[in-house]
Amino acid sequence: MHLAKNRLRTILIGVMLGGITLAAFWPVIHNDFIIYDDAAYVTENPQVLAGLTWRQAGLAFRTSCAGNWHPLTVLSHMLDVQLFGLNPAGHHLTSLLLHAANAVLLFLVLRRATQPSNPQLPTSRLESRPPPALDPFWLCAMVAGLFALHPLRVESVAWVAERKDVLSAFFFLLTLWAYVRNAEGQTPESTTRAPLYATRFYVLALVFFALALMSKAMVVTLPFILLLLDYWPLRRLQFSSPCWLSTLRRLLLEKLPFFALTALFTGVAFLLLRQAGATQELPGVGWGHRLARIFVGYEQYLAKTIWPVDLALPYPRLAEVSLGLALAGAAAVISLSFIAIWHGRRRLYAPVGWFWFLGMLIPVIGLVGVGAQTIADRYTYLPSIGLSIVAAWGLGEIAGRPRLRLPMIGASVLALAALLLATRHQLRYWQNSEALFRHALAVTDVNPLAHSLLASVLAEAGELEKAETHCREARRLMPNCAETEILYARVLARRNKFEEAIAVLSQLLRHSSVAPEAHFNLGAIFGEQGAASQAMNSYRQALALKPDFPEAYFGLAALFTQQGDTAAAIEEYYQGLRRQPDAPEALNNLAWIRAASANAAFRNGEEAVRLASRACELSGRQNPVMLGTLAAAYAEAGRFDDAVATAQEACNIALAKGQGDLAKKNQALLELYQSRRPYHESLEPFPASPSHL
Repeated sequence: MHLAKNRLRTILIGVMLGGITLAAFWPVIHNDFIIYDDAAYVTENPQVLAGLTWRQAGLAFRTSCAGNWHPLTVLSHMLDVQLFGLNPAGHHLTSLLLHAANAVLLFLVLRRATQPSNPQLPTSRLESRPPPALDPFWLCAMVAGLFALHPLRVESVAWVAERKDVLSAFFFLLTLWAYVRNAEGQTPESTTRAPLYATRFYVLALVFFALALMSKAMVVTLPFILLLLDYWPLRRLQFSSPCWLSTLRRLLLEKLPFFALTALFTGVAFLLLRQAGATQELPGVGWGHRLARIFVGYEQYLAKTIWPVDLALPYPRLAEVSLGLALAGAAAVISLSFIAIWHGRRRLYAPVGWFWFLGMLIPVIGLVGVGAQTIADRYTYLPSIGLSIVAAWGLGEIAGRPRLRLPMIGASVLALAALLLATRHQLRYWQNSEALFRHALAVTDVNPLAHSLLASVLAEAGELEKAETHCREARRLMPNCAETEILYARVLARRNKFEEAIAVLSQLLRHSSVAPEAHFNLGAIFGEQGAASQAMNSYRQALALKPDFPEAYFGLAALFTQQGDTAAAIEEYYQGLRRQPDAPEALNNLAWIRAASANAAFRNGEEAVRLASRACELSGRQNPVMLGTLAAAYAEAGRFDDAVATAQEACNIALAKGQGDLAKKNQALLELYQSRRPYHESLEPFPASPSHL
């Protein structure tokens, strides 16, 4: 009867946790994609846009994405595209469901560890001394609630590109569950004397850990967390025992497969990040500065956990750290560590929770520079669990005093409610890119990346004057940043300030590391000016410096097309596609030539269908231009029924997107295909380029 009551109570709390988490984050499904990394991971990632197929799944395991190897995360994005296309609501819903599942899983894992599973153990393994006044059941629920509802979780849940956070956490928590199940029934004595063998739960823990690593490499610290759990709550390691050293050796031996996976994935992750240039430090950043930055980072994470205000994406990277700030951070970290150790004899949760927090942040705390930020809210996703454990068990102990019991329970409920409201408030800034980056500029100082990102948003919206202003500010705050300089040149070119744009890029040519990109953008600007020979020269210089530069080949192909040199254009398109096979626009343009060229020698219906089908597949069949090209390819191949159906599909999508002129042109082509005739460029009144669609 008691067991059934506990089970019912566990189910009810789990349902409540999941429901409250969904309610807190529900507005996220109305948010858009953002320009920062969502394009690289989803909206402009050809590998993901093709949807979930066996071929694409294989590629996910063989290639990296934005310098990271996390094939399971890529597969999850593919599945979303397969199910929802590029409707952001579906992608956000998947992340939200995973976060809600993580909240419930955390509760269940802690609950499993709190209940005594071995009658030989005198007390619950998760109880500390003195024991908390509240039932550990409610403390587990409190930990899960603090984790789920904290505003620092918003970045991981609301940012589609950070699917890797919630997915890796899902498998991380499953690893802990399997590990707890494996440890059930073991006393400290049995841990010392029993032979080492792999139970099914031990094997499951290894499998789940590998899956977590294939979702995000930051979970490499999990073996360290398992050792903490051995101390508390599992009580497999007790330093008061005379044979504690033998037990420790046994537990370390047990972790060897986990450490092996950690070493393997750490090496792979670092090499890929280094190849992608994501581990480059700021000039002049030495180990002394890194150490200072580590202490400041810990202090900032702790402060934002306790008082979550002025949260932003991105935070500015600390180029300099004052001595006072570094000393304050070091004093906070060292003193709190000593306090946790001192109280650890009677309050076992204190050192476990604190060192969980410190240890899990090590991969991103600043030993190696990753990305353009010093700190990020998303990095707290799993480390914050340690602080939640300390907070919940500490409050439970305070509630042991009869006069404080009800006030502490009330304060806990109010704290969770306040976190929920703060989370809902923070979600408002994630509605779209402009709101997000304007908020970042409002709550941070000296943030050149936020200025640059906002400039990109404004440029895309056609607000070129405002975009130029933010580019200038980004350049002032961080001179000689190649990405900002290239963006600035593009904005100037769109404002017809070609001479200024050329001057900016010419200055960049002095930096050999970005010279190919500078030449490429010069080619694009010369092309816009109609200076074809200069544009070709710039593209060729870019290729001379960087032969594996598909965009430069595509630029040359476009120029040859404009000049009527179709044979040369075809050759350049194929050269580029050999290096980047899944480039939708290049596939589409080459397919158009193969389907509708005025010269029959260049037409090849079956090849056009192959190229155009791939382009449509990569765009999720949501681009009416590419669907129109596919229809023309079908017609050239003599598949007129398919041509009619595809042209009708292109018309419908163009109308749905409010592109009336495009729908009319596709309708005219549809009527041509209904008469069993293909479209060739020599047949007027249709224009002689794929821009007709």
